[in-house]
Amino acid sequence: MQFSYGVSEDDFLKAVRVRCQSARRTRFILLGAFILICAIILATVVSQLSQPTTDEPQSSSSSGKTWIPITVISVGFAVILQFAYYGPRRLRRLYRKNPAMQGRFTVDLTSESIAVDSTAEFTSRSRWNLYEFWREKDNLIVLVLHSTAFVILNIADLTEPQRAELRGILSSALPNK
Repeated sequence: MQFSYGVSEDDFLKAVRVRCQSARRTRFILLGAFILICAIILATVVSQLSQPTTDEPQSSSSSGKTWIPITVISVGFAVILQFAYYGPRRLRRLYRKNPAMQGRFTVDLTSESIAVDSTAEFTSRSRWNLYEFWREKDNLIVLVLHSTAFVILNIADLTEPQRAELRGILSSALPNK
């Protein structure tokens, strides 16, 4: 089977998200844990501040106990915002700097191998044993290599029988995750 396609900037971002689905779940769990820890720290600080004061002079370490949790929470939110904002920007910059992504791709699939040629003078021919799995979402098929690198196949222009043939070739060669 042979077909041609182009990869846009948005297609590249979608493909990265499709490839990293399991990593997104892990990040979501870590974010939930971070929010839970921040809530516990905040509740502890509020309960310490709401306790009645005694006539004893305050030590300088008690004011430090208040600022440490606030600093931890602030730094955590700054890191979360940095990843939320700069993550997609970094990926877009990566797409724009890669001249191979700007070209038109021609893919030749057989039951033994895949060959990719591009108008940006990129050529690859490999057997299926180099690939770990494939995923499909939003008219994109992402072939993931064992090294976590990936190949994007844009199937938006294919007819349904062509898509079925492509899925059949991929299913016989690789697991679909």
